[in-house]
This record gives sequence, C-alpha cells and structure tokens, in this order.
Amino acid sequence: MSSLSGISKTTLIGAIALACGTLYTSPASAQTAPRSFYQNAGASCHGIDALNDSKLTRSESRLINKTSSSVTVVCNLPADAYAITGSNFGVVGYVALWARRYAGSGKTMACTMTDGFYGQTGAGTYQPDSGNPVSLPNSGSQAIFEWTPSGGDKFFGPINLRCTLAPNTELNDWFVRYDVNQAPV
Repeated sequence: MSSLSGISKTTLIGAIALACGTLYTSPASAQTAPRSFYQNAGASCHGIDALNDSKLTRSESRLINKTSSSVTVVCNLPADAYAITGSNFGVVGYVALWARRYAGSGKTMACTMTDGFYGQTGAGTYQPDSGNPVSLPNSGSQAIFEWTPSGGDKFFGPINLRCTLAPNTELNDWFVRYDVNQAPV
C-alpha cells in the first residue's frame, strides 16, 4: 500500500524534475570568460598538399620555407567544446598568427582566415585586420596577422588559416581566444 497520496506524488515528482532541470541550465548570472589556445606553427601547420608539405622544414617551434618557390600552408586551429554556441554569431573573439623572414629582405606573406565548419551558414573567409599581404620586417623580428570580429560579433569556431609563404619565410606561432560561459563563484 502506498503511503503517499496522489497530490503528494505529483508534488514530489515535480520537485525532483525542477531540481534536475536547474542542474543542467546555466545560472542567469553566468558570465563570459575568455579561454585561449596557443601553439607553435611547427606542431600544427602543414602544407596544403603533399607537394607543398615536402618543401617545408619543420621544427618544434616553427615551419620554414627554405625553397626558392612559394608554398601554401594551412593551420587548422582547435575547436573549444566548452565555448558558447548559438549566440552572437559564434564564439571566437580574436585570432593571431606570427611570421617572420628566415633570410633575405623585402619579404611579404599573405594569409586568410576561414571560420566555422565547411558549409556552415554565416561562416566566411576574412582578410587580416591590417590587410594582405603583410610585410615581414628586415630586422628578423616577427610580423603579426590579426583577425578581430567587428561590431561585437564573434567568429564561428573552428578557425582555419591559409598562408602563402614566400621563399625564406616562416610561421612561428598562432593564438585563438574563445568565449566560454563561466558560472559565478
């Protein structure tokens, strides 16, 4: 024989369902916090095909084109499974790529960024904030390619970079910043 009446059972089940629902929803006071990924290009970038890849010299910290011809390189940056989705046109707030000349002078490099998954509605290809191509300093110091979304929007993740490395140029590092929901402490 049951010790709970029909109304008490309904109330108990409703209370349990409400408690479970609040465990799986973000609190109304959740805040957005940045989460970033940084990596050396030598570990995560590669030639766009086998022929381009065979022309590159890879080290743990950089990817170098020591040949006398241009090489096309792609960098597939990681996605963040915890990033905010479905709001404000995506989750990526900033992307950077550092490059420099390996030898010679008067070198330039051209790069573009593609956001989102293949065929994703709203995804696009973007030029760096400073335009293309970027001049690589003769001092041997690095130049930076930067992509910042405009008007408060965000880029879709994941991010893919495509660069044409002139002879005797190199990619050094990349950086991507995602926005994630962070519960208040």
